[in-house]
Amino acid sequence: MKRNTLLAIILLLILPAALWAQDTPGVCLGRYTTGFNAKNAGRTSNLKVAVKKLNGTSLQPGGVFSFNKILGERTAAAGYREAIVFQGGEQKLELGGGICQVSSTLFNAALLAGMEILSRRSHSKMVDYVPAGRDAMVYWGQQDFSFRNNSGSPVVIKASVEGSSMTVALWGSADSKKRCTVTSSFKNNGKSAVVKRIVESGSVKTTDYISSSSYTTTVKKAMKSSTDNNVYPDGGGQPAAPPAVETPPALGTDEGPAPAVNPDGDGNEGIGFEEGADEGVVIEVPAPDAQ
Repeated sequence: MKRNTLLAIILLLILPAALWAQDTPGVCLGRYTTGFNAKNAGRTSNLKVAVKKLNGTSLQPGGVFSFNKILGERTAAAGYREAIVFQGGEQKLELGGGICQVSSTLFNAALLAGMEILSRRSHSKMVDYVPAGRDAMVYWGQQDFSFRNNSGSPVVIKASVEGSSMTVALWGSADSKKRCTVTSSFKNNGKSAVVKRIVESGSVKTTDYISSSSYTTTVKKAMKSSTDNNVYPDGGGQPAAPPAVETPPALGTDEGPAPAVNPDGDGNEGIGFEEGADEGVVIEVPAPDAQ
């Protein structure tokens, strides 16, 4: 009898987590899609490896998500390939190139889902796959991206890559869904970005998240304002089909032409930009020579 009771307790603890990891629960709390240059084989492979590791991650109420803990060290044994890294203004190959796009896409989904952001840092130069101020740089052993599930119910992360786009979504119970709007504003002639999240509850609006990022490059005029929310067409938390993603330009090299806005390519690795890698290499303190 004691053995059966113990077995029942173990099943009660294990089965809910397994079910949450396999099935998409409730409604979409927040989602975000970014585009990338699918012709860059090494970087695209890294994105797929990272997305596979991320997909299905579940967080219990109050649980803390750590990007570096989930993805682990970026090694060849873990499936990562070399891609261009910009360190000290120079190009080099390093394992895990490009996965900051995964952490940045997740950061935006977490913002729209109303999660509590614990640790996030921007790149020194702007990236092109998310609005300024809404990137999340990661580097093994130095910089992590983390957030807390403050929704009061379990949350599951769903991540996928299709063609030249990547989508990350957080799913949870309908009772946990918050109406969130994320806005970006700019100052210092476009070199600084302030991001705010406004949460609406009936007629009450509360600003519950503010971050400020400074860059060494100026944002494009077309990117100087940005507003996103998690209010989907059906009104029930089900997002529409992923938004269209810009088609990558014809490339003469694996990385494509360097952009006029950021000729140094420091940390920028989306469509039309030179490819960066685990973009922590552009943090203000020197990164180690090897991960």
